Amino acid sequence: MHATAIVTLLRRVGSATHKRRRARVSRKPGLLAREDLEHIIATARELHDSMARYEPVRADAIAAALFNALTSPFREHPVLLSRICGISDATLWQWRIGRTQFNVNTLSKYSDRLARALGLPLRLAEEAANLMSGIPWKGKKTGSQLLRYVVEHGLDARSLLHLARRQERMNITQFVGKMGIPKDLLRSMISPPDYEAGHPGKRGNHQATLVAKRFGLQLPDEIAEFRLLATRGTAIPRVLQRDLRKVFHTRSAGQPRHVFLLHFLTLLRERHGLPSRGSLADAIWEQTFPSDAKASASMNPEVFKQRLRNNTKPPVEGCVRLPEDWAEAMAAFTFPGARDIRLRRAVARYLKG
Repeated sequence: MHATAIVTLLRRVGSATHKRRRARVSRKPGLLAREDLEHIIATARELHDSMARYEPVRADAIAAALFNALTSPFREHPVLLSRICGISDATLWQWRIGRTQFNVNTLSKYSDRLARALGLPLRLAEEAANLMSGIPWKGKKTGSQLLRYVVEHGLDARSLLHLARRQERMNITQFVGKMGIPKDLLRSMISPPDYEAGHPGKRGNHQATLVAKRFGLQLPDEIAEFRLLATRGTAIPRVLQRDLRKVFHTRSAGQPRHVFLLHFLTLLRERHGLPSRGSLADAIWEQTFPSDAKASASMNPEVFKQRLRNNTKPPVEGCVRLPEDWAEAMAAFTFPGARDIRLRRAVARYLKG
């Protein structure tokens, strides 16, 4: 449904409930009756459900229209509404007369307070606050649940960032500061999914694994999906896990070690959306090695990166065989699932030579 139609529909609902309210005496002067509030919120919920996939612009249009409908009794009294919701009366009046554009980022910071002030039950107040923040669900999702929602609905990294910060009632600057997202990673996440096609190599790793853990993601598959979203803009991999299994089973024994490893590392990079073998080494290090491993001289990550880069050279023994810790870490990164434990051990043995 177009944004204008959304506004029109909720405006009609709000107008109808306001007329019914004037025909009877409300228990709380200035507030709509509970059944009218429930009807308006249900209409906003239906508008969200009618979207084939989540679209931030349409969600913000629903949020603005819902706010106007719920606060319709205070339409000509911005000072009174300001006391209720916390938004300044000047801002409310400028929104009302169209002098400034309605800002859902500002509304979301005060949506919980406003929903409680309307006298709604707790369950309905949580949903109304989320809807006024452009969030199409009740309550709060964990990092894993949010990632699942984004992946299952085919959304991109921009939508993930948008939903995550709106759920926390923060603007982009506040959320980036809280999560410690580097500028390069942020630039990648807010770029369109097809950005890489016209700017090859511009998306990189940029500590995506560390940021994924700050999102509360712990499972290797979840971190891999987040990394793809952050570096490619979409969670759809170019190389599937079954492709890695097939290549290892069919080519590892028949090809020279350095030829096979060069091809296998390329597929592994594509699987995780990484631009180079150096970034692959960083991702393996961040995801697999313990935090205190860097204190050991024998576990120097720079040596690990150099060893992976050297796989393009002729078949020298030191270049195509990895130390035990690195081989097992790379095997665990490649095949993290419980069903692949035998394959993981085989990969580790192959890398150790």
